[in-house]
Amino acid sequence: MSFEWLWLTLPVALGALVVLAVATRRLVRTMRGGDVASVPLAGEAEVVLDRAGSFLLHAEGARGSRAFRGLDYRLEGIEDGVNVSLSHGLVPTSSSGWSRARHSLRAFEIDRPGRYRLLVDGLAAGVEGDERLVITHDRRGRMVVQILLVVVSGISLIAGSVLSAIVLAMNA
Repeated sequence: MSFEWLWLTLPVALGALVVLAVATRRLVRTMRGGDVASVPLAGEAEVVLDRAGSFLLHAEGARGSRAFRGLDYRLEGIEDGVNVSLSHGLVPTSSSGWSRARHSLRAFEIDRPGRYRLLVDGLAAGVEGDERLVITHDRRGRMVVQILLVVVSGISLIAGSVLSAIVLAMNA
């Protein structure tokens, strides 16, 4: 294999490194951003949704917490009393750190911004803890694209690096 292959393999590896860095940074920013409301786990809470669109309802608490098991959730407009349809998301998402985890529970869409009442049925009386219900903008589509970019650019970085090393080793 001649040195001319380095004109292909090195730019592929360097380009993949840049794309990997940018895609990873955007993925982390997407996963951290987007919280619209966060309320303690309780039978009823008021939330303000700032714009119409798609949202996700998440359970957030200690890793392994069972506080959310068997609960049913409802969302209704405070001004008009209209119930918002909550559905199980097609692809549930979760993220976790050392001690806390966040799992998507329901997906929903609203036609207008405003004040809403979040109702939780099945909650045991006197539940105390740091568990929260968090509403975020639905960014699953963006996350999938960014994850695919991270995977493809990582594979390209490895392939470009290995092929460059092979070219250099064969011509040494």
